[in-house]
Amino acid sequence: MSSNDPSWPTDDDGGQGTPPPDAPASPPTGASDTPPEAPSEPASPPPSEPASPPPSEPASPPPAPSEPASPPPSQPASPPPAPSAPSPSPAAATGTSGATLGVRFVARLIDGLIIGVATFVIQFVPGLDGFLISGIVGAALALGYYGYLDTTQGATFGKQAMSLKVHGADGGNPSWEESIKRNIWNAFQIVPILGAFASLAAVIGIAVTINSAQDNRGFHDGFAGTTVVKV
Repeated sequence: MSSNDPSWPTDDDGGQGTPPPDAPASPPTGASDTPPEAPSEPASPPPSEPASPPPSEPASPPPAPSEPASPPPSQPASPPPAPSAPSPSPAAATGTSGATLGVRFVARLIDGLIIGVATFVIQFVPGLDGFLISGIVGAALALGYYGYLDTTQGATFGKQAMSLKVHGADGGNPSWEESIKRNIWNAFQIVPILGAFASLAAVIGIAVTINSAQDNRGFHDGFAGTTVVKV
């Protein structure tokens, strides 16, 4: 629009006023009010993710070859039972034998009378008289008497009368060796005069040790490994 256009508005001073704003151009008749649709872009498919393969399971190892059944280990043959120890004597089990000094003195007195009578009778045998001969015979008779009865019966007649019994080292009847060692002091009488004193000293020593020992063992029992018990 030109400024000389009579339709241009003028202000009060006669000057031309500010031109009106341009009106929007009206669309041509028959044009649709709906704006033209933008050309549709083809829908792009979502990017396809590569299908991950299923996790492969490790192949199970082949079964181990079956081992042949091993026979049960053979157990070693049990060793033969150890020989049973000899049963301890009553003195070892209880700490005392019960064969006190008084009981054993009476038993020894009975045995002494038996041996004394036998020795007295032998003295009247021709050729066996004399002090030395009688001493040897008396000693041999005493050792034979004690040895035989101890090893076969476990007690002399005097001990049997007083319910006494002699045990050897193995718990049974004493052996001949043990009986001889236990009664060897009876051979002291072979020596003239001095033998009598030696026999007396042996008797005193036996009495003292029997009376003082807890198991009533005299020194002759300790020497021979024997024990006298009350049965």
